[in-house]
Formats: sequence, structure tokens, C-alpha cells
Amino acid sequence: MIQQTAKISTLAAFRNSLKKRVGEQKVSTWFGKKTGMSLEQGLLVITVPNRFVGGWIEKNFSSQILSALQEVSIADGYKVQVDKAPSTIDEPSRPAPAATGRSSRMAVSPVAAGTKVNDTSASVKRDKYKFSLEKFVTGKSNELAYKASVMAARSEDKIFNPLFIHGTYGTGKTHLLQAICNERLRLNPKAKCVYISAEEFTNKYLDAVLRTKRVDQFRNNFRKVDILAIDDIHFLANKESTKEEFLHTFNSLDLANKQVILASDAHPTQINKLAENLISRFISGMVVRIESPDYDTRVKICRIKLADGGVDITDEAVEYLAGSITKSVRDLEGAVLKLQAYSAIFRKTIDIQTVSHVLCDLVHHRRTVVNVDEIISDSANFFSLSANDLQSNRKDRTASMARSIAMYLSRELTGMSYPEIGKSMGNKHHATVLQACRKVEAKVKKREIFKWKSPKGIHSDSLSGIVDTIRQSVES
Repeated sequence: MIQQTAKISTLAAFRNSLKKRVGEQKVSTWFGKKTGMSLEQGLLVITVPNRFVGGWIEKNFSSQILSALQEVSIADGYKVQVDKAPSTIDEPSRPAPAATGRSSRMAVSPVAAGTKVNDTSASVKRDKYKFSLEKFVTGKSNELAYKASVMAARSEDKIFNPLFIHGTYGTGKTHLLQAICNERLRLNPKAKCVYISAEEFTNKYLDAVLRTKRVDQFRNNFRKVDILAIDDIHFLANKESTKEEFLHTFNSLDLANKQVILASDAHPTQINKLAENLISRFISGMVVRIESPDYDTRVKICRIKLADGGVDITDEAVEYLAGSITKSVRDLEGAVLKLQAYSAIFRKTIDIQTVSHVLCDLVHHRRTVVNVDEIISDSANFFSLSANDLQSNRKDRTASMARSIAMYLSRELTGMSYPEIGKSMGNKHHATVLQACRKVEAKVKKREIFKWKSPKGIHSDSLSGIVDTIRQSVES
């Protein structure tokens, strides 16, 4: 009894010390009824209801916890563990969601006393980069890019060089680039893999040229690697000296049979001011597009990420969430994070009404009214045409396709009748609109490639990708 009282006293002293460092409100919120604290074998054990709370505590309070422990000298360090057993949490327990497939007790991450918060031990962080192939959710929109990434990661010899992945924001390009590096390191820990953004590559090059005068060291860092993965490669478009340096780096790696992986928002031929020699090099490898996730893929993403966060959510709510947030994986991840926070605080099952309430800024603020003139304008701009070109009787291949896509999207996004669309498109007959919509729908389903010529050069892309890009431009 005396020993138990002493433990309670020392834990109270720790809590008071922590309040001085982070504030009473935060301590009450994150170290209140949702968590339990105990002393076990020289460690302070912080028990939390789910991994989200554990991750929040470690991210925001690690240094303060260690400082408070050192002040009251009650433990050598601390660890956070998930435990929904009623004996360690001062609230009624609730069965863990069956979908998680995880045990009820799980250590999140131990931190030894005196360890710097930004230090990461091998037992905590096994990968050099954040993302892995195992965590990439595949569907029709990204299956080809995923399979190409697996081949690039697992083959010691380059199969195609470069692997060029392009698509709109938040579709998983960065995930795949980092995952390729991690997979190669998993298979060969001695491999040298570099993931870097094009902006950082540029800054390092300019620093080596202008400040440190160590260009040779810069080149060694990037030309003696097994995999070089560069994100947002379109950033180099108007950087003349950096473009030249990158081209030499690419050629050096290619001759050494090393793999280059690149990511961009656009197809190489659509990157303005990109040198022809770079375009030629990029399209000589494998160019693959990631499209925005379809409904089935979004449902899979939601289920996996919500289960990983220990969120108890109904099937109807998952389907509502996947149907409401359609543009990107990044938007979905932001929505899931909000639901994790809500679940952690209120310990309630998430239903459709909760999703609608918590995510009202994301779900209810989507555009519901689309103007046909905007569709015509955005369709024309994509093909470097004018709105008058689409509303005229111009019959060349590019204008005809742009007009057909505008008709197809007008039917999809506005609900206008075929005669109404025809009138907006320069008094075209309703049968012409109907035929155009059917033609585009068939080509989208077959993922046919369309080639066209503009003042910027010759371009090619899947029709599904073109329609998706114009749709997102209209809805943004």
C-alpha cells in the first residue's frame, strides 16, 4: 500500500512538471481519462486507447516528457503502448474493430532517457524513407505504375531507363519513388539509393557551384548511386544550367546500368520549356500515368488507413467517405486523420452523420454547379485551342476531339440534355452530341491513346487521363 501511494505521488509530481512545460490544458487533454500511466521496471509506461493518440504524444511531447522525468527522477525513460483493456484505461473498454487484425496490446515506440527526439533507432524506423510498396493501395488507376515500380525496385539491372511516373497531385507519385528506394534497400542494404526533389537537386547544385566550389563532390553524390529518384522533375524546365547537369548525371547513370526514376505532374511532352534532348531521354524509357483513384480504390484506401488508426467505422460511412472525396489520395488521408482525431477524443463509432459533421469543410464545400462555358474553355485550353474553335465547324482531329470531350463532360457534370448541350456548342444537332458522348465513353473505357499537335509540340496521353485532367480543372 505504501509503495503504491509512493508511485501515485511520483506520477503526480511528473504530471505537474509536464504541465509547466506544455501547459495544463494540453496535459489534461492528452494525459487525461484517455490515457493511463504506470511505472514498470524503470520505465514510465503511457497507455493510450489507439495508435493515433500514441503517435500524437510522441510527436509533440517527447522532449518535454524526458525533461520532466529527469526533473522528478522517477524513471530512466518512457514508452507508449496501445492497450484497450479496462484495467489500464479509466473508461469502459470497447472491442477492437475486427478489420484491424491486430492484438489488443501493442508497443508504439520506446524512447530511452537522454535520447534526442529526432534520433531514430533501427527498431523504430526500419526504412530510410517514409513509404513502402506494401503500403501502396493499388487499383485500376495506378496498377501499371505500381507494377513498373516493383520491377524497377527488385531488378539489379535496369529494365527501362528512366521510369517516368506522371499524374496530378496526391495520386501517389512520391509514395512510389520512396517505396522503390526502400524496397531496393530491403533487398540489398548496401545499395545506394537517393530520393530527392528537383528543387533540392537544383539548390545543391547551385550551392556546389557558387558557394562551396565542390562540384566534383556533388557529382560523386549523384552519379555513384544504384537508384536516383527525383520528384517534381518539371521544376527543372527553366533552369538551364541545372538541366544540363542533370542530363550529364542521367547519361552517366544510364551508361553504368543504374536506375533513374522520375515523377512529374505532366507527361514529358507537356512540360513547357523542357529541352528536347531531355524529352527524348524521358520518353525513351517507360512513361506511365497515375490517374486519380477510382471509387473502389478509394474505398480500399479508406478501409486500410482507418483500420490502421484503430477507428471503429460503419461500412456505410466508409462508402460515403470514398464517394464524397474524389480528387486525390492526399485529400482522403487528410479526411482520415480528422476522423482518427475525432475517434480518439470521443471514443465513438463513426457513422455517416459523423463523417458529414466532422468533414463538413471537405464534403459540403465541393462544387455542385458547373457552367458549360467553363467546360468549353478548359477543354479548349488543354489542347491550346480557343472556345470559338470548339463552337465552330472546324473538323480537324484535335478540335473534333476537344469538342467531343467538352460535350461528354457537359453531359456528365451539368445534367443538360443533348439538345441543350448542342445549342451551347454552336447549335450542333443533338444526334451529334449523343454520338460524341458515346465515342468518348468508349475510348475512355479502352484507355486509348490520343496524339495531337499544338504550338508546344506533339503530345500524347490516354484519353481517360485527358478527360480526368480537364474534369479536375473544371471542378477546381
